[in-house]
Amino acid sequence: MFTVSDEEAALIQATWRRGGGLAAVDELRRMFPVFRSNARAAESVRRIAGWPLSRTAGAAE
Repeated sequence: MFTVSDEEAALIQATWRRGGGLAAVDELRRMFPVFRSNARAAESVRRIAGWPLSRTAGAAE
């Protein structure tokens, strides 16, 4: 279990849009070294990529 802030989610979503899923997995694993498996990180990235962001978090792009 881990907690993702709005700012972290915005960064992961922006990375997903710019560089695709693998880039977002790399970003997530950089932020959360607890992920040892790309498959588990990719599952989390897909979930985070679908989250609606608050208005303040969207400014992080």
